[in-house]
Amino acid sequence: MQRLLAEVRKKELERRYRAKNGLEYGRYTLRVRVVGSAVDALTVPRRVVGRDTSVRRDFLMPWVVKKGDLVALGPDESARLLKPRRARLAEGLPTGACVRAEFGDVDRDGYKEDVMANRFARAVLAPHRGARLSSLSGPDGVDRFAHPFDYTMAGKYILLGGAEQLIVEDGSPGEIWKSEFDRTVDEESPEIFEATYVRKLKSIKGLRVATTVRMEPDLPGVLGTYDVRYDGKPAPDEPDDGADDSAKPGGSERNGDEQEKKKDETEVTFALRLATATPGETPSLNVFEIPCADGVHLVRYHPPGFGRRWRWRDWRDEHFGLRGGFLVSRNEVSGNVLVVLFNGRRASFVSVRPDYTGPEVGLVHRTRKLGKGRGFRLGVTFLVGDAVAVGRGSMLLASLGSPHRGRRPLALTLRTGASPDRVRARVTSREGSEALTLRKRSLPEAGDVYTGILELRRGAFPLTVSVTDGKVRLSLELEG
Repeated sequence: MQRLLAEVRKKELERRYRAKNGLEYGRYTLRVRVVGSAVDALTVPRRVVGRDTSVRRDFLMPWVVKKGDLVALGPDESARLLKPRRARLAEGLPTGACVRAEFGDVDRDGYKEDVMANRFARAVLAPHRGARLSSLSGPDGVDRFAHPFDYTMAGKYILLGGAEQLIVEDGSPGEIWKSEFDRTVDEESPEIFEATYVRKLKSIKGLRVATTVRMEPDLPGVLGTYDVRYDGKPAPDEPDDGADDSAKPGGSERNGDEQEKKKDETEVTFALRLATATPGETPSLNVFEIPCADGVHLVRYHPPGFGRRWRWRDWRDEHFGLRGGFLVSRNEVSGNVLVVLFNGRRASFVSVRPDYTGPEVGLVHRTRKLGKGRGFRLGVTFLVGDAVAVGRGSMLLASLGSPHRGRRPLALTLRTGASPDRVRARVTSREGSEALTLRKRSLPEAGDVYTGILELRRGAFPLTVSVTDGKVRLSLELEG
């Protein structure tokens, strides 16, 4: 939620009181006028600037604001000015094999988000905040991404949550996280929602980033591809007067052009950073399962059940080499699962560390050196699920869809190092045992998976799913 900055126009003392710490405070009603955003890098709608409102504040006596001072409005106070009512978007998920796309202001910050949903997942993207995937939830309505409280750091950073893209050379998090991207929606296919978001960076001259997000009817999540291209440094406004033209005709110009071409390049390290969600106020109930060369690493952060919140924080990054091209985040209380699929050969490492809201994950790709006119494409797929089994380089995800007419769809997704054309899964429930064929499909720039969907009666739960991929046997239980 975006926070506003306001100038104090008038103040009125309501009462004085002495707090438990023995200090005297004064509660004031302030009449303030909005001057902009609480973070200077973020813009606000023009219609909001200059509006007056009243807020209440407690100040330690005698340090009280005076006329002309600036105060930051809280999330609710800001929302009251930015958007009095939420946009009326459809509740719940579609029940058929289709994709529903909507555009509306889901968090009352004055900007419209893109919302896409199928019967397994609902995703929200924010074009005005770096085209980030700000929310991803399943039929239960529980978001797999964190929605942290807003805070500012030296007036330059605000924690927004979700999954944001980074260009490491631009600084962390750099320009992308707060920039508005131009959006183009593909309307050719009514069953598939696909949108492309483009931004030409100012901080790294000549670098252009394009994000394409796609949702399909029977995929329990969203597919994202990221195109990074270097168009070269902008031409100088004036020629260099100090150039040496005494050599052969055309010789110095030709050599100068060749040198300029060699110099006109940049290094780019692309990364994704995501904060996973934890229900309730207790941060850090998520377990991360990261497949590495020496096995699956289990990463768990738990704060103490008492004492101050900052006591559990540890700013050290834990780095892991990658194998298998996937990352699993599983909540130990609710069982909700978030799976991130990517190309393991193009990724460099995964870093995990605790932050204000709980564990924060960074997926860092290999550094690329780009000359003028060169670029690269990377892909990441985000999937939601209700149960997961992880083996050595393999992963089986079970995702339940929205119930309809007494039946509920079950989507299975298998990631494995083996490469058969198809894989057989065995689903055992109260109604018996049934075989499901998982067929191979390629995710854009994120590798191959095996997928299949089975329609189940509500009375079939609980059930067990097992798969043998030739090397690893995976099985999981699902309560329904």
